[in-house]
Amino acid sequence: MTALADFDGRPGGTAASTCRVDKDDTLADFSNYGDVDIAAPGVCILSTYPLEQGSYGTISGTSMASPHVAGGLALLASSNNPNGRNDVFALYSQMTGAGNYDWTDESGDGVKEPLMDVGNAQTFTPTLLADGGGDPGGPGGGGDYTTGSTNNGGTWTATITYSGSAPVVTGSWSDGGGTGGCTNSGSGCSFSASFAKKVASVTWTGTDGTEVAEVSVNKP
Repeated sequence: MTALADFDGRPGGTAASTCRVDKDDTLADFSNYGDVDIAAPGVCILSTYPLEQGSYGTISGTSMASPHVAGGLALLASSNNPNGRNDVFALYSQMTGAGNYDWTDESGDGVKEPLMDVGNAQTFTPTLLADGGGDPGGPGGGGDYTTGSTNNGGTWTATITYSGSAPVVTGSWSDGGGTGGCTNSGSGCSFSASFAKKVASVTWTGTDGTEVAEVSVNKP
């Protein structure tokens, strides 16, 4: 674990030092380096303290960088629901692979570790929830849902597609900050919408006005 000195949470290396003398966006002068997987902020971090020293304090160390990575992995796990050791390692690989290199390594060892970047690493998958009559195709119809998501500069977009030879079914999307929708005319339809809130949903409604299915999206 490499500890980064980062005094403003932004790239550029222009922030003044705070609790200790170090350069913004550089390797901390006490840090590990070399055969490590990832870098994270570890200088002048506000954290919990042992009770005998007070409840909170500003401290530095690779022990402060490690919780950043653990928290990032927890965010990934909350969205991907790992099931076993291999899934956990896959999330760790995703975290290290999503790191950026917007910092200065002054160790001189020729190895620059990826800096943890939660914005690049977070993913989510919309989840289909059975509701009411189930498949919008109904009797004599049928089809499949597919769901997906993208993150462009921190803005999440979910895509919901319904395909099949179902009767006309309307899909409407809402998250309190915007709406979108499409109408299945017999061969399916697809729509995508960006959202701001943590929970959003897509509701499919049959021609008789009955809600027949719902897709739930939980943004990291």
